Amino acid sequence: MIEAGLTEKEAMEVSGHKTRSVFDRSHIVSERRLEQLGEKMDAHMKGKEREAMLPVNIASEKSNVC
Repeated sequence: MIEAGLTEKEAMEVSGHKTRSVFDRSHIVSERRLEQLGEKMDAHMKGKEREAMLPVNIASEKSNVC
């Protein structure tokens, strides 16, 4: 449910989990999801590496863009 976009609170309501501890025990992250998260982190870090190589004035302009 979390991977489908529900918030944790919504997933707990749907599944009937009354406590956070029980929800956490049953909220198991799949191997594929862990791979996807690793890929996202790699892409994020590569972007940070590129930003670090930019001249200071360009890097500061990029960080001000939201």
